Amino acid sequence: MTEADLELGRIYPAVRDIREVSVRVAIDLVKYLYEMKLATQQPQPADIEAYVRAQLYSPYYDTASLLPNSP
Repeated sequence: MTEADLELGRIYPAVRDIREVSVRVAIDLVKYLYEMKLATQQPQPADIEAYVRAQLYSPYYDTASLLPNSP
């Protein structure tokens, strides 16, 4: 959320920003879990942001993989 969002009275981020906001929340959560020694995955990833982004669901797929094989 930006200051502009808050000034407009928004309580949720714009839909176009949801994915990035979710990444930022997840990064902060992962950092907190490691700081509090509550993380179950060891060792801690060297690049937490890259780790979080690698875990994201992607709604896109390769349509070419859906085509039948040529004889």
